[in-house]
Amino acid sequence: MPSPQLKLWNTILAIDPGTSKIGYALLDSNQNAIEKGIIRDLSKLDDAVRDIIKKFKPEIIVIGNGTGSDGICERIKPVARGLQIVVVDESGTTEEARKRYWSKIKPGIRTFKMIAYILGLIKIELDDEVAVGIGLRYLNLKESA
Repeated sequence: MPSPQLKLWNTILAIDPGTSKIGYALLDSNQNAIEKGIIRDLSKLDDAVRDIIKKFKPEIIVIGNGTGSDGICERIKPVARGLQIVVVDESGTTEEARKRYWSKIKPGIRTFKMIAYILGLIKIELDDEVAVGIGLRYLNLKESA
């Protein structure tokens, strides 16, 4: 009989830092995004992170090393309630997020949406999908260690 897999975490909070908005995602032990979003008003970052922590009780916070990561780390430390904050390399996560985003859209709709995007008729924000990628990057690093 195979031995059961050891579950190393319940939920992690992954953050895609930025200077004007921040993407976040909560990943469960099966590496599924159970919640994700974009914080557009950075003056409310502390409250938003506090609420996310209170609601989902993540065991670790993972932040991409991109633009503004140092400042974001310092800002959320007081509300992190002693949670470990880990910074990971986020290179390539935007392209990965773009691929995940387009792969989730039905083929017929995808064509029209891509045309609208190329023509500049719609804007696609990927900050939350990038946060998913940052979380997955961390989890993959943990598994390979």
